Amino acid sequence: MRPTVTRERVEKMLSRASSIQIVVVGDVMLDRYIRGSLEASGEPPWAKHVVEGEEDRLGGAGNVVRGAAALGAHATLIGIVGADHRRELHELLLKEPRVEPKLVFDESRLTTVKRRYIVNESVLWRSDSETRDAPSGATAAMIRKCIEGSIRECSAVIVSDYQKGTVTGE
Repeated sequence: MRPTVTRERVEKMLSRASSIQIVVVGDVMLDRYIRGSLEASGEPPWAKHVVEGEEDRLGGAGNVVRGAAALGAHATLIGIVGADHRRELHELLLKEPRVEPKLVFDESRLTTVKRRYIVNESVLWRSDSETRDAPSGATAAMIRKCIEGSIRECSAVIVSDYQKGTVTGE
């Protein structure tokens, strides 16, 4: 018989969350939401997306870390980031309470960025920039070192694999 999920049981689990240390290893992404409207472009038959606002959020393994921290756990994020969006990701991570980023920067890779173009709360299309190849030997060694230094005192390890190259068979 499965245990029943009650309000009291959930509250008890959440009250213990602050004593939990979680390590998340995986593909770190930047989710960019580009909101706007459509107008005639002057280049028929295509419409023009007029940008009215943009928002960046942590995606992939970064979103998993945000969720764990939102529940009260302390979370370490281990992943690979390209040099192209380093500042944006750092700023987002530093705003997150109870999150310790351990990012490995690899100049040869693109940071995965998922751009969603939105009109009237509907996604019209998505455009991705990414590197899917396995990391270089040096980058993989740095990831292993981060993992080895973080798992000794953790309660759980979560692997967040979006097939962007951080998680390999090694």
